[in-house]
Amino acid sequence: MQRYYDDEFGPVGYTITERENSIFVSIPIVSHTILAIMKKNTDPTVVINKIKIAIKNFEHLNKKLFVEKSDQV
Repeated sequence: MQRYYDDEFGPVGYTITERENSIFVSIPIVSHTILAIMKKNTDPTVVINKIKIAIKNFEHLNKKLFVEKSDQV
């Protein structure tokens, strides 16, 4: 559903749903979705940025390990 308007508006970076007691953040990553649930007094943009940095670091580490493994063959 989040991809319906990608052509018109661009891909979804994240969605924030604010409830009475909690904030829910959904971050689509390739064919998966990360769901972060936080307390109401948390700044969701700080959490989103930390998650995106962790994802980039993980992707970079995977690429590095793949190259190292390929060199060993």
